[in-house]
Amino acid sequence: MRYSLLALAATAICGASAASHNHRRHNHGALMKRAESECGCTTYVTTIITPHTIMPAADETKTVSVMPIYATSEEGTITVTHTSIKTSTHVEYVSATVPVPTAEVTTCATPGVYTIPAKTVTLTATETAVVPTTTALAAGPQTFGGVTTTVAGPTTVTCPYVAAETKEGTITSVITSTVYECPTAGVYTIGAQTTNMAAPATITYGAVKEFAPGTYAHPEITTTITKTNYVVTCPLETVAPTAAPAAPAAPVAPKAPETPVAPAVQPEAPAQAPSAPAVAKPVLPIKVEVPAVSKPSAPAAGKRWAITYSPFADNGDCKTDTEIKSDIADIASKGFENVRIYSTECSSLQNIGSACKDHGVGMIVGIFFKHGGVSTGDSQLQDLMNWKENFGMVKAVIVGNESVFGGIVSAADLAGYIAKVKSSLASVGYAGPVSTAETLNILQAHGDVLCPAMDFVGINIQPYFDGGVDALHAGEFLASQLKLAEGVCGGKPGKVLEAGWPSGGKPNGNAVANVVNQAIAVKSFEDAAPGRVAYFTYRNDYWKHPGSLEIETQFGCASLF
Repeated sequence: MRYSLLALAATAICGASAASHNHRRHNHGALMKRAESECGCTTYVTTIITPHTIMPAADETKTVSVMPIYATSEEGTITVTHTSIKTSTHVEYVSATVPVPTAEVTTCATPGVYTIPAKTVTLTATETAVVPTTTALAAGPQTFGGVTTTVAGPTTVTCPYVAAETKEGTITSVITSTVYECPTAGVYTIGAQTTNMAAPATITYGAVKEFAPGTYAHPEITTTITKTNYVVTCPLETVAPTAAPAAPAAPVAPKAPETPVAPAVQPEAPAQAPSAPAVAKPVLPIKVEVPAVSKPSAPAAGKRWAITYSPFADNGDCKTDTEIKSDIADIASKGFENVRIYSTECSSLQNIGSACKDHGVGMIVGIFFKHGGVSTGDSQLQDLMNWKENFGMVKAVIVGNESVFGGIVSAADLAGYIAKVKSSLASVGYAGPVSTAETLNILQAHGDVLCPAMDFVGINIQPYFDGGVDALHAGEFLASQLKLAEGVCGGKPGKVLEAGWPSGGKPNGNAVANVVNQAIAVKSFEDAAPGRVAYFTYRNDYWKHPGSLEIETQFGCASLF
């Protein structure tokens, strides 16, 4: 472990943590905004010296304490007096010898359009720095900050803590080390600060933070600012938590998903596929949603083939006609040629179809199977046949969504039902392609049955669920799986019927779920397979259960286009 500008030897380690990763597939039993940036001002590059907030205190004395949480002893208390605390307004920032991924804060002095360049920081060892941290304090004497450690018995610990220093009217927070003898087992806070608050307030202070080895990044952001002295904060999110393993010889098939469960009276859908690892490399400039972000230029013709769309509102009810019209208008404005729906539930053909017709957007229509076999698709097939006057809008029909993968139907039954759909729709005038959506391992295991039935290879690819793929390599992973799927079917052309990345939730091995990684992954899909991907999904599906990895609701990606 290294400390920026300061090496500390520890007799006992201050704090410890352990993490475990839950490798699970997306739950496809369910079918499937932000305020302006905070003001403040400065751009700091990772520091060991950061601003120390002026306290609205009744006195001007702060205390840096070494004290047990469960004891009243003040042994080891250090008092630091700041004589200019009420008048100090200047802040100095000193760069660390090794840059660490603290948030980048940029001041926009006047209204206008600003572009903040992308930034990537790679750490090869654990680094420690002081970072601004906020906390709410009540009125009266209050203690905050410090480093907490748990000891099993009497011992001596050497720990970093943040001390405030004042020089020529400038107050700074500096990493300092202290040695403390813990007399008994227990939990201790080292280097806490105390102040007397005249009134409740939220304060900012410097805190010690460790940054684990890995790659951290934020994308290029273009934003329109309408206020003076406005501050845009760009946090650097983890892209690759640790050095990635070497790539395997070939992608590995995914694990089985949870059993589909329909919402209220409606059905559901979406799924994925997976496997491969990563090696850190620089992040490319991409767009993410920030207040009043300027929209990227229109994509090249055919680049945005489709985006998946759910007819369900956040509470699980069907969306209103007004909501659907607004959504489809937005999808059309982003340059998408088609929307993929998973079933005819919620009168989707009529409501979504009408909006798509108004905006010149095509439809990829699904027939969704529930537990009970292929016969559960009969009513949806009839709905589609009854809608024959609108077949000109239908660019493809997808029979089932990971139905074999989920154990809902057999490969033979699925192939037979695809044949039934083809003949039934042809009898009422449909001449377009019919396929299904499965994962790579299912196509590899049942290609002899499924490939002849499909007019094109339909595959769901969700790199996050592989666990070995980070966001930087999501596009490469998608392209490799698509190529393998086409190979299974003798070179028959394929389409990716689902591909996404969660913007929040728990990490899954090398796959870290956050806004930055979602933007990186989605951009990589567009580059890896332009015009061949249905992006998953339009908006976050808050009507779903979040799942064990807390990501099931977090795949909405429309703001990235």
